[in-house]
Amino acid sequence: MQSLYLRDDLEAAVCTGLPGAPVGDDDVFTAMSRLEGEVYRRAAGRSTSRVVIAGKAYFAKHHEGVGWPEIAKNLLSGKQPVLGARNEFEASRRLRAAGVPVPDVAAFGERGLNPARRRSFAFCDALDGYCSLEDIGHGWLATPPDINLKRALLAALGRLTAAIHARGVCHRDYYACHV
Repeated sequence: MQSLYLRDDLEAAVCTGLPGAPVGDDDVFTAMSRLEGEVYRRAAGRSTSRVVIAGKAYFAKHHEGVGWPEIAKNLLSGKQPVLGARNEFEASRRLRAAGVPVPDVAAFGERGLNPARRRSFAFCDALDGYCSLEDIGHGWLATPPDINLKRALLAALGRLTAAIHARGVCHRDYYACHV
């Protein structure tokens, strides 16, 4: 089983010479899976990095399969296992269609029938020029902000969270560094 989605602008970049990406779904999947950039996070079987393709920045999330022990652990604890990048791809598309301001997915690929060994990737537009809530709050212990700023940020975060949950999405990685 294989799925491949490339947004029009990224497909054009791939077709006009993304390094190592000859035409054809199998070759594009492999080339996109191998793209690396500045690594932001690396864990067992997955990584997140910032890559630049044709002058445009993306955050690339690569999944290499979680293995049966991880699947069993999640199921036994009552959680739906995250088997790859498909959850993020579908959630982003659903939220954007509903007008929720989330990064757009520029590329998604998935390969493999075995859920424990399925490989996938998702490339989202980088949000250059934005500050995360973590960045904004850095140093607040030493220099607290104006109470009105804190209230405005809390209200905005509450509205965003309510909009995400109202669309049936549960963000399992919802930290200040991601908002």
